Amino acid sequence: METTRETWVHRVNPISKLGISVLLFVCLLFLHNPSILFYILILLLLNILLLSGQSIFRFSFFYYHFSLFLFQLARSMILFGQGENIWWQFGLIKISEESFYRGIHIGLRALSFALIGFFFILTTKPTRLFYSLMQSARLPYKVGYSLLSGVRLIPQLFNQFQQMRKAIIVRSGGSRVSAVEQMKLIMIPILAGNIRNAHRLAAAMEAKGFTEDKRTFYYSDDYSKRDVYYLLYAIFCFVIVSILSTYYPIFPIDNVMRL
Repeated sequence: METTRETWVHRVNPISKLGISVLLFVCLLFLHNPSILFYILILLLLNILLLSGQSIFRFSFFYYHFSLFLFQLARSMILFGQGENIWWQFGLIKISEESFYRGIHIGLRALSFALIGFFFILTTKPTRLFYSLMQSARLPYKVGYSLLSGVRLIPQLFNQFQQMRKAIIVRSGGSRVSAVEQMKLIMIPILAGNIRNAHRLAAAMEAKGFTEDKRTFYYSDDYSKRDVYYLLYAIFCFVIVSILSTYYPIFPIDNVMRL
């Protein structure tokens, strides 16, 4: 995704960012304090706003949709969850203390998962990621370049899908086309076209002498001191979250699993 400006996080080795992101995923699995999850969510939003290089307008657009995502996840648990301390009930809808905090817990955790991955995507270029995987993680060249080529074909695939859909609407003359028939008319030409593109790409790579032998890279993506700074920054953020949740808790409970 294009950025309006580049920050120091964009220059961190993608393998380091990926490893820290996975570590954060694992930590979130064992966090059941909704106050900690709330502060983690706030810090993630601030990091996306300040360090992703995106404009405030685009940030607001993403935040709006992620907020809807949080609401949809938490709603079912809050309105229809089980619990003994009933706050309000109307027909099948029953809001209890247990269901409320469990819904908030699930929503905050899921949204934090999404924002961690989103922050990684916003600050990492696919080319750098696959080059780093091949150079640092010893990913086989054939696999790395194949995945990179596939990622670069995704925008082209999306554009073809939009064009085919508009063409079907125009040719139908206003008559309604069923969703199943529409998918048949769209997917078969797109799949055939992309198979031809993949064949041309494979022929071009073979013509240029692409083999499994040791290669030199135009882009060198080694580890640097920025990776250490990024790790220290992640630890610093986690310490800040722990302090805030201890002295300024948002919710009166510290472990949802005990409810």
